[in-house]
Formats: sequence, structure tokens, C-alpha cells
Amino acid sequence: MATPTAERGTLTYTVAVALGSGLVVLGVDGFVASVLSNSAAVETAILGLGLGILGVIGLETERNRFATVGIAGAAALGIAAGARDGPDVIALVVGGRADAVPSVTAAALVVVGSILLLTAALERRD
Repeated sequence: MATPTAERGTLTYTVAVALGSGLVVLGVDGFVASVLSNSAAVETAILGLGLGILGVIGLETERNRFATVGIAGAAALGIAAGARDGPDVIALVVGGRADAVPSVTAAALVVVGSILLLTAALERRD
């Protein structure tokens, strides 16, 4: 029977793989469709790739502490990267206008996902 900590860790790593996969798809799609700016699309895809790799490391190896700390660091970077679009996100939420709606939406998704993942990673203790 798995311990609650082990189950929580598995969930953290699974969410990291899922969020990472989604960010890679969002970044590549934004780059190909030129919906996102090139730098935002590449940043999103790289962050997603890193999260996905760290999630797989946590699921498939015994390097749990490495994976958890890496996921927490990547999530903190995601929050910082998405925070620069904070004023535009707030403007969209309250019904205002933003310069690039797809880019702002992607940034909001990165921040929300990163906050959830950072919370899960910090809650996990090995």
C-alpha cells in the first residue's frame, strides 16, 4: 500500500508531465500560428519541456528530491515569466483591452498552472 506522501508525489509528477505537455503544445502552436510572440512561444515550450522531463524523472526513477526541487524551481520561473503580463491579464478580466489576447491568455494559464504545481511540489516532503 502506498503512503499518502508517495501518492501525493506521484500526483505532482503526473501533473508536471500533463502541464508540461500542454505548455509544449501551446508554445509550438503559438509559434507556428504566429499567435504568440516568438519569445513567448519559445519560453512556453521550453518551460513545458522542462516540466515534462522533471515529471518523468520523478515518475520513472528514484530521484524524487531532484525532480521535486526542479519542478518547484520551474514553477517559480513560470510564475515570474507570466507575471510580466499581469496588468494585461487584469485588464482582460475586468473587461478592458489588451494588446495581444492569445499571449496574455497563455501567460495567465502558465501562471495558474505554475502556482498549482508549486503548491503541490512544496507540499511534498521526502
